[in-house]
Amino acid sequence: MSFLKENEFLVKILKEAHKNIETIFGASVNLCLKLCADPEEDFEELFVVIKSTHNSEEALHLLSKLDESWFLKVVDSTRGKLNITVEPT
Repeated sequence: MSFLKENEFLVKILKEAHKNIETIFGASVNLCLKLCADPEEDFEELFVVIKSTHNSEEALHLLSKLDESWFLKVVDSTRGKLNITVEPT
């Protein structure tokens, strides 16, 4: 929560992410947030983790589709603080 308080601009992007991910991966998709930090580099990045039931190839194809249809259009506004990845369930 403190990361989101410090990076309040991400809240709107996260809401958009949820909507766009559901459009591509389906309404029953499971999502989680994972904060990755490197204290030596003084760097933190939040990941939206898509827990996919699709096989690896299909999941990566859908992630590419998400990138092309939405994420690449907003990536600059994340200021390097947000990324999206896919993992098998």
